[in-house]
Amino acid sequence: RVDRRQRQMCIRDSYMLVQGTQDWLENLKEGEENEKNEEEQKKKYAEDEKVRLEEEAAKGTPVTVESFNAWKAKFDLEMAKVKQAVVTESKMTGKMYFDQRELLGGVAIITEPEIDGGGDAVDWELFSNELDEDLDEDIGEDDDE
Repeated sequence: RVDRRQRQMCIRDSYMLVQGTQDWLENLKEGEENEKNEEEQKKKYAEDEKVRLEEEAAKGTPVTVESFNAWKAKFDLEMAKVKQAVVTESKMTGKMYFDQRELLGGVAIITEPEIDGGGDAVDWELFSNELDEDLDEDIGEDDDE
């Protein structure tokens, strides 16, 4: 009888040990599933937030007369600064011209100067017509011979 009681106690203890292990494994599995669900929810929330922000960006800022006028004044000020910079850059000194030529590998870029009200205006077409007339005369001399 002692053997039988000991076996029953061992069986009972084994059953309790197995049941405890099963409970622990189920809790562990549920915890992992909960973590996965939380991660999926976080990802879904992040994606939804990204979509919402993209939709807001696509809508843009509503334009009113006041906001447009404020933007236009700011834009005009910026453009005036750009034009001023272009005017100051177009007045090249000899040194600036020489330095630019060196930077471009010895190639000089000659542009028509901007007339700012000072000095005499240059009619560039006169120079091209003069060359054309000289060429016409040269061609005419070749025909006579």
